Amino acid sequence: MEALNRLNKEQFKGVLGMVLVLYNTATRKKEPFIPLKRGEVSIYTCGPTVHDYAHIGNFRTFVFQDLLRRWLRYRGYRVKQVMNITDVDEKTIERAKRKRVELKEITSRYERAFFEDLARLNIERVEYYPRASEHIPEMVRIAKELLDRGYAFRSEDGTVYFDVNSFKDYGSLSGKRPVKKVRRRAKREDYTQPAHFALWIPGDERQPVAWETELGRGIPAWNCECSAMALKYLGEGIDIHSGGADLIFPHHENGKAICEALTGRQFTRYWLHCEHLLIEGKKMSKTLRNYFTLRDMLKRGYSPIAVRLLLLSRHYRRELNFTFEKLGEAEKRVKELKAFVVKLREAEGLKDRGRVQEELRRMKLAFENSMDDDLNVEEALRVFFNFVDTYREKEVGGKDAREILRTLGELDRVLGILATY
Repeated sequence: MEALNRLNKEQFKGVLGMVLVLYNTATRKKEPFIPLKRGEVSIYTCGPTVHDYAHIGNFRTFVFQDLLRRWLRYRGYRVKQVMNITDVDEKTIERAKRKRVELKEITSRYERAFFEDLARLNIERVEYYPRASEHIPEMVRIAKELLDRGYAFRSEDGTVYFDVNSFKDYGSLSGKRPVKKVRRRAKREDYTQPAHFALWIPGDERQPVAWETELGRGIPAWNCECSAMALKYLGEGIDIHSGGADLIFPHHENGKAICEALTGRQFTRYWLHCEHLLIEGKKMSKTLRNYFTLRDMLKRGYSPIAVRLLLLSRHYRRELNFTFEKLGEAEKRVKELKAFVVKLREAEGLKDRGRVQEELRRMKLAFENSMDDDLNVEEALRVFFNFVDTYREKEVGGKDAREILRTLGELDRVLGILATY
């Protein structure tokens, strides 16, 4: 931050005149946020694969992405955001096959569940939720164009691969560059990363789901899906691409290579990645019986806003250890906040004590400065709740109460934890 303070801040001001800095995975440092178009931000966020209920680790990333969106909107930016729905890939097809149902039956069920969970967690809807299955022609065009330009090749079994050796910048996002020239082997199962990756996967008549295309019968590979939808809805250059840290390699590395090979220009200015969620200090796993969905939390009696608050409570670039003790504390916080709001709404007949406006101004400024520092929501929440705790114990007059309610409401446009009250 010291280096940033020495810069000419005028060129880095956001819409409301503040300096927002974000940690860019591609450069491995904090950078002033400068969108491609003043006052507008384009964001691509990797969405769910709808073959099952999303788990709370998934929702940690989705809550972070919601926080990012809310903060940009709070700062006055117009946001155009895309979150893809992966409703066709090998996982979804395999799940439908095991259940002996049509693919659409599986994906529609879990897509509905996903949007229900978004609503429960007070996650804002974005502008576009394109389904992969509805963009097959775009994916076929990408694979064909990469073949024509020499960035891709067909293996003997008909799989279309992106040749990582053909793209000089491959590995710049993740740092995982190919250590040697990778042969164009014949069998798909021979490929290991960092190596060539699939764009189009062939399938015969026995495959339960496939499309007849100019590339032959088959399905798109996951890496190609996001590239097609990002390019269609946001164009050749976007401001922010975000997702979980597990997507940096190979998924985001591959998507970057596809788009930049196609367009010849930088695909994304800022890459933001959310770190993992642990359960009681351990990696979430069905075998460890610590695999939880939001619905599991609701069945245990916890409110979705308490889950949201806990998922928000840690800076997005730090691992979050999700414990039931912490969830209980978040539940208590939510109830205290609700009681405080009720108290403020009933404060009409009390006398004002003064100084509230100045304390609100300082609290709001500290909150904003924390959020401008790479979305430091940990510090922002500390500031927010310190103020709440101070005034929970005080008698507040009607005018002061209205000012507090108004300011908390403004900040809740970012936090999303008061909306149900």
